[in-house]
Amino acid sequence: MFARGRRVVVQCKRYAAKVGAPVIRETMGVMMHHKAQGAYVVALSGFTRAAHQWATGKPVKLIDGAQIFKALQRKP
Repeated sequence: MFARGRRVVVQCKRYAAKVGAPVIRETMGVMMHHKAQGAYVVALSGFTRAAHQWATGKPVKLIDGAQIFKALQRKP
């Protein structure tokens, strides 16, 4: 995850289909425009293989619906 005090952007998608690489590229562009150090893309439907491949090695964290559900199930 990203360190506290750093600027990040968040893109949330509620698509029926998996989110592809174009959304990840768009988010990276927004991140660069706002001079952010990282980005999160949240998609309840998940991500395509191309999206995962494109995000690899970049300051973008992909979070799918299963990860959100798992985090919500944790006890405090």
